[in-house]
Amino acid sequence: MFMPVGNIEIIDFIVPESGPFADCPLLLCAIDNWTYLFRLTDPTDPRVVGQFPNQLVADSVKLQTRLICDNSGYPILVEMNPGRCNIIRYEPGGWLPKRNVQIGGTNPCIALNESGDLIVDYFRDFTRNFGSVKYSLYRSVIDMTDWSVQTETVTSAGSRSDSDYTVYHRAPYFYVRYGSEIRSSGHYSICVYSWEVSMIPESHRANFDYPYSQGKMQADYVSDTNWVAAYADGETSGNDEFEVKSIQSDLYLLGHLHIIAVDASRDGNQYAAYQNREKAMEVMTCVDGQWSQPETLGDYPYYFQDMKLAVANDNMWILYVHETGGYHLITNVEQQGTPTQTPAPTFTPLPERAFLEIYLSSIEFQSDQWFTCDLWLNNPSKTELSGLPLFMLLEVHGNYYFGPEFTADISDYSSLIPSFSPGYTEYKIIPGFWWPDVAAASGIRFLTAILNADYSNIVSNVDIVEFGWQ
Repeated sequence: MFMPVGNIEIIDFIVPESGPFADCPLLLCAIDNWTYLFRLTDPTDPRVVGQFPNQLVADSVKLQTRLICDNSGYPILVEMNPGRCNIIRYEPGGWLPKRNVQIGGTNPCIALNESGDLIVDYFRDFTRNFGSVKYSLYRSVIDMTDWSVQTETVTSAGSRSDSDYTVYHRAPYFYVRYGSEIRSSGHYSICVYSWEVSMIPESHRANFDYPYSQGKMQADYVSDTNWVAAYADGETSGNDEFEVKSIQSDLYLLGHLHIIAVDASRDGNQYAAYQNREKAMEVMTCVDGQWSQPETLGDYPYYFQDMKLAVANDNMWILYVHETGGYHLITNVEQQGTPTQTPAPTFTPLPERAFLEIYLSSIEFQSDQWFTCDLWLNNPSKTELSGLPLFMLLEVHGNYYFGPEFTADISDYSSLIPSFSPGYTEYKIIPGFWWPDVAAASGIRFLTAILNADYSNIVSNVDIVEFGWQ
């Protein structure tokens, strides 16, 4: 399989079951400072469906992107960093402009619920405990019709003395909890440890009297009645004895593995593909809660570096990366004589002449936390735009302050940004500083837009980011 040259990170690998992209893998990967969505109609010639920047300059906060398809088979991308979350949807005619929702964090995991709402699990807020960092896990449900957001705290980072917290997650509703406590025994005190995968009470391990690793987990969630997870607990550092479970099945012991990938298909079945210690690749299927016997697909002279699995309409695709960095695709689908045409990666035509995105380093600041405010501007034309004033406003409870000085006097950025080059450009709006210890506030907003020369019309999108501090 051919992949472009660059620093490549495989992010998501799915196969839509309906719509214009049906029955052909979509591969989301980061290459250097861009995120690409490829359609693998011909693995030797991946077709670009969309590409978006994830980091414009080296010191900016990188966007983490995830991929899912809606019920009609159209891709949805979620971009997130601590200060922003963008939703990018593909519809007939091309990509829609990014939609910003007022959440922010790291390590997003996404799914759709039965109503078609977008579920996003992500880390935010942290406390330090003896040198380690503990993050709170949040879940936001986004209605993609009116863009309302409901957010709940799934697990809290707690206080410095709290030792029960989430260490990582792999899919909505699936995360690994780590715990420890001090117990007294006579004149001595010992520390005991526990470990558990959410949604699988049988995974709980407790009363270990020695440290252990965070363990390993892979999971895929379609609904409360269709999910699969495989894990190796952290009882011993480097332990790789995996168990797998679907919603209907009992725990199935797989043994010592090198790497594993799982997929819950919309046909109601669950799948697992893995490479064992002997370097053989095997696959298993779970139908009505019963796991099949492993089927060997091949023996390999090397261990895989990465592995992804996708199943749709009884067809299976396995993407793996071997030790030299080469990418290979295995499938039970016969090669089509004439590849299906890939829809063109275009934007739906809109009147905006430029697109603006405000990026904060967080949406909720604490004392001694680093604050930055950057602006990404996309000029989609091939020519420079000039004579268009850019406004940046800070709203504090109904009072407006105009950048770049952020006073009540009306001003714009014409003297600092007289023109906009084609493509993406990043501007530093406020130099970075450590957030001071001040009284808490919320509902503070930055707003930005570009107007025409006589201030009579807005010629860009209006971007708004809300933030606060504790």
